[in-house]
Amino acid sequence: MITYSRRKSKEKFRKGTMVEVSSDEEGYKGSWFTATVIQSTGSDKFLLEYHNLTMDDGTQPLREDVHARYIRPFPLEVPGVVSFKELQEVDAWYNEGWWEGVISKVLNFSEYLVYFSYSNEELRFGHSKLRPHQHWINGKWVIASKEKPSEMEMESRDLRIKITYSSKNSTEKFRKGTVVEVSSDEEGYKGSWFTATVIGSTGSDSFLVEYHNLTMDDGIQPFREEAHARHIRPFPPKVSGIVHFKELQEVDAWYNDGWWEGVISKVINFSEYIVYFSSTNEELRFEHSKLRPHQHWINGTWLIASKGKSCELAMACRDVQVNMNDAGNKSKAKFNLGAMVEVRSDEEGFWGSWYTAVIVDLIGNDKFLVEYQTLRTEDETELLREEADVSDIRPYPPDIEHFYCFAVQEKVDVWYNEGWWVGYISNVLDDLRYRVYFETTNEVLEFEHSDLRPHQEWVDGNWVAASRDWKF
Repeated sequence: MITYSRRKSKEKFRKGTMVEVSSDEEGYKGSWFTATVIQSTGSDKFLLEYHNLTMDDGTQPLREDVHARYIRPFPLEVPGVVSFKELQEVDAWYNEGWWEGVISKVLNFSEYLVYFSYSNEELRFGHSKLRPHQHWINGKWVIASKEKPSEMEMESRDLRIKITYSSKNSTEKFRKGTVVEVSSDEEGYKGSWFTATVIGSTGSDSFLVEYHNLTMDDGIQPFREEAHARHIRPFPPKVSGIVHFKELQEVDAWYNDGWWEGVISKVINFSEYIVYFSSTNEELRFEHSKLRPHQHWINGTWLIASKGKSCELAMACRDVQVNMNDAGNKSKAKFNLGAMVEVRSDEEGFWGSWYTAVIVDLIGNDKFLVEYQTLRTEDETELLREEADVSDIRPYPPDIEHFYCFAVQEKVDVWYNEGWWVGYISNVLDDLRYRVYFETTNEVLEFEHSDLRPHQEWVDGNWVAASRDWKF
């Protein structure tokens, strides 16, 4: 059974797919807002739930019916963007969405003026608030070339200048629905950052936030609290292309449902490290996928931390309490509550498939209660929960950038029927389409590049990229 690229929109935008949505309303032209597909509602129409827009009551995410012509896949991340140039087309994060514009002036290494032709305005942005503009053309993402706007348009415009300075007040910085990170000065939590969403302003420089990975005492409701602006920062941008970390490099480590600031004290191998935490005077062992480069939020700009003398001093003076978190620990330590994982199915017809889930509870000896993120109960009202054996659970795999074509015989994972299915490229077609062979069902199906990811194996506590050793 072959699924052709000319399949109808319902198949292109499956339930649970992350997309971007445009609008032809006055004042919103040239803007794109992130959303998730809830379901198809008819011919070329979909019910979407926005990530950063809410209903009038400010508590519920906005949902609306949208025609397919206003929807596109979520764009690929463009790695290695150090700086932008004058007249380069960009998207700027503004008013909870991405707005198409052109760099009109480079102010310094990390700040730019951006001109928006739709509103005839210029705004000032930090580097972290911009991304290269991409066009979705014939099922492909194409990075916009640096094409000069018409001389008449750039020279004769009557601009309304609006400069967004870093000194603007907190209410403007942290709008309702913004994803942020929140720190704490409580004993035992210094140097930690927890992901949250701003629910609303509660007064001068204070906000009500709802945490993503922390719950109330009942273990069900997300934890909400009031936080001062000095403990809140924007959600940091992803730093691409990190193959490995070095000794004394400052990092953030994912631990106890948050990011904790530390320093690499020892490189064990290509994918494992010992990290020292000065706030608790401890060392812990982490896999590469649980670390990210530490970044400082300074004057409205994200700066990657350098290997400074302060790191060396902290390492030299430490009286360390060593607490190894290695593969030899029992399964409870491997999968903390709230951890994002993938669960495989051993049911007939579903072999070779993996489904994204969250660990909800430890049930017994090597068994967990998991809540699937793309599968629902029969009445479609709630996310599906079930018991899963530890042997059927693996950590959520790290992202691997794959902007080039997949090759014949390459082992891949394919997004199909709400999960990732293991297959092999049997044919490379035009327009970044592929035929994929599934050994478990003896089928060949056709998919687009955006439906595939490189296959990785979870071996002895490490993610290993699959080799191209399979033959037809």
